[in-house]
Amino acid sequence: QRRGAGRVSQAGVGADPAPADEDAVVVHAYYPDLLGEIIEAAGDARDLPWFVTTAPSELLLEQCREILDGAGISHQVRPAVNRGRDIWPFLQLLPELSMLGVTRFIKVHTKRSPHRIDGDRWRRDLLIDTFSLWERDRWDRAEAPGDDRPGMLIPKRHAISLLANMGHNAALLSAVQQRAGTHLGIRGDHQFAGGSMVLGSVDVFAGLAARLAIWPDDFPAERGQIDGTLAHALERSWMLLLEADGCSVVVR
Repeated sequence: QRRGAGRVSQAGVGADPAPADEDAVVVHAYYPDLLGEIIEAAGDARDLPWFVTTAPSELLLEQCREILDGAGISHQVRPAVNRGRDIWPFLQLLPELSMLGVTRFIKVHTKRSPHRIDGDRWRRDLLIDTFSLWERDRWDRAEAPGDDRPGMLIPKRHAISLLANMGHNAALLSAVQQRAGTHLGIRGDHQFAGGSMVLGSVDVFAGLAARLAIWPDDFPAERGQIDGTLAHALERSWMLLLEADGCSVVVR
């Protein structure tokens, strides 16, 4: 029997807390029809607790529950207002994950990229590489359990130069740093995760989220923007904010 199989949530609430000192999969399933693809790529991470958000539609919430139940995955399903792409739903879940004693997250989402002709392949590559990175990190932790763990890990194939890919996000990125009480100059080795799928420390990111105090209304209405929004700035900010807090970021 899978670990945690008895904790499958009904109606997205009421499941027992995840065990302390455990990883969890965090999924924003705006497109529930792609959730099966994430499950297929997850490998052994299917045995972890899954925390899933989708748009606040009972039809979509139930669709997610049915897919997760059918895969035998321990899950909690939560509605998230349709702001901030996959970033706001992730921020929304962090206090709950921290309260439940989850220590590390695998952050993925049902990414569609209609502006790219290779969007479907990119999504599959992102998922495979992110879950593969988790497998490697899990072995590292087993072999050296006392070592400090990075605040964030980025799959190497999807690490992008911040300087070379700032886009229309410079002013917003500066505002995010100011909001967090930091201001680091951007160096050539600063990177971010293209596609916004990463591993990380729940407590580190929960602390950042508390300092930033960002709410759904801080994000613009969704109009298919591909650049220049608070969500794009936040995904570019993580390495800077973590570095300012003395946390390491590993690209591998």
